[in-house]
Amino acid sequence: MIASPSIKDLIHPFDSDDIARCVQIRPDGINLGNGSICSELEAEVLSFSPARTRYEKHQPACRSLNGIQTINADRRCSSCPLRKDCTPQIRLDMIHFSGVLRFLLSHTSLRNFMLFLSTLKQQKIPLNGAMITIKVLNRGRWGELRFSLKPPDMTGR
Repeated sequence: MIASPSIKDLIHPFDSDDIARCVQIRPDGINLGNGSICSELEAEVLSFSPARTRYEKHQPACRSLNGIQTINADRRCSSCPLRKDCTPQIRLDMIHFSGVLRFLLSHTSLRNFMLFLSTLKQQKIPLNGAMITIKVLNRGRWGELRFSLKPPDMTGR
């Protein structure tokens, strides 16, 4: 019997730009954009890559979802004179039951994700197909993301 493909197999990472919904990380949880806020969610990684955002007055002025080319102008990040003002990030697209969610991780959440990847690699656990639990820690003015593997279902279902 041939297993049916997962949603991840049907979505090419390049297509996720058209269908991904950007989420906002807040101290009280992840704003999914539909009015709901989750302090914890489970999802599967679709793709991730370097990204950059330059802010002016706390608003994004320029953004690159691959760390190479900006999305709002035909400019390369490497030759931009304002590059030093950019915030390094990781673009993380995840498959959640509500659709493809896009996270732009920076600072401690970025570090936590990289440490999580490193732990998986050390333990020889493949990222592909792994269900990941994301928890938000309230840090006062911002939310910090923590990543862990979803524990296996021991009920046998």
